[in-house]
Amino acid sequence: MTLAENHFLIVALVAVMVAAPLLAAAAVMAGISRSSPRTPAAVALGLAFLAANGLAWLWHTGDGVACEFGDRLGGGSFIHVDGITTVLLPFVALVMLANLLVAPKRFLDVPATARILGSASGTFALFATAHPILIVMLWISSGLSLTGIALVAWALESRAGPLSLETPQGRFRDSPTLAALFMLFGLASIGLPGTLSFVADDLIVSGSLDEQLHAGLMVIAATVLAAIAVLRGWFTIFGGPSAIDGPRHRILLRERVALLALLVPIFVFGLFPAPLVGVLERAAAELLGVPVDHAPAGGEVTIGPP
Repeated sequence: MTLAENHFLIVALVAVMVAAPLLAAAAVMAGISRSSPRTPAAVALGLAFLAANGLAWLWHTGDGVACEFGDRLGGGSFIHVDGITTVLLPFVALVMLANLLVAPKRFLDVPATARILGSASGTFALFATAHPILIVMLWISSGLSLTGIALVAWALESRAGPLSLETPQGRFRDSPTLAALFMLFGLASIGLPGTLSFVADDLIVSGSLDEQLHAGLMVIAATVLAAIAVLRGWFTIFGGPSAIDGPRHRILLRERVALLALLVPIFVFGLFPAPLVGVLERAAAELLGVPVDHAPAGGEVTIGPP
């Protein structure tokens, strides 16, 4: 495949990611779809998720050159797709799709669904317009785990009303599966070994302790405080007395699919981080304009001197 053909397909996939949510929002607002607004919205975000994965595969199997189109806009291009962008976009699309699948029905009226789709389209366009200045691996790990916590809380509220952290709620008997998922997402957010957050925290702490001791100690202190908050939240929501004859709600299929779709990448990339770290090394090298020294299979990928 030539460079021009590769870049043409990249632009086409970006167009699908941006246009699909907008078209679905227009269809929902016009009342074209007779089904629940969730259905066309899920289809549109599903297409965007597939396009994002296609974009990532296309870029990382291609020439590794950033794709730029359009005049300069404040130091950037109208379309700018590089390695870091293609790593982030599938996770952004996955988080948005999970939010839509788990959202209670009463929160998904026509205007709310249109706003979600419009926000998704704008986010995709923003990521494809300029390089996002983010700590990529930490964003991915924290984004997936914190979104999982929020979706579990949302699912609990849809069953028995608003949550309170003032007094024990005793929700464990009602939803033991959601209690387990809350704990897993919470531990993943603070760097449980075997999760992607552990890899990100290890890279950040080891690097900061060598160069700036105070920054590394602040990261460790923040992790300790976050762990206290997670455990306190779990015991407050799920601990305490519960009615013996109270209702028990099974987790819905769409909730199970959405939450597992967030949980699986956290543990897969946590147990096998080399592919993701290698992709980010290559993307960083392309961004900085320095060569990458590829070690043999199973070895490290290092950025060499220019």
